[in-house]
Amino acid sequence: MDEGAVAGYGNRIRVKYTVKWGVQIAGMIFQTRSSKSQEIKYACHKQMQQAQKLQI
Repeated sequence: MDEGAVAGYGNRIRVKYTVKWGVQIAGMIFQTRSSKSQEIKYACHKQMQQAQKLQI
């Protein structure tokens, strides 16, 4: 094998796995934000329920 072919293969593998890693990180960030958003919505909902009970 010539060195250019080996280097080219290494670069293709590096790019392939770097992209995969980036997609996985983006997915984790999205899930974290989505989870936090649900927690905030739940907390707001609970506060509104308590406020309504106090007004009755």
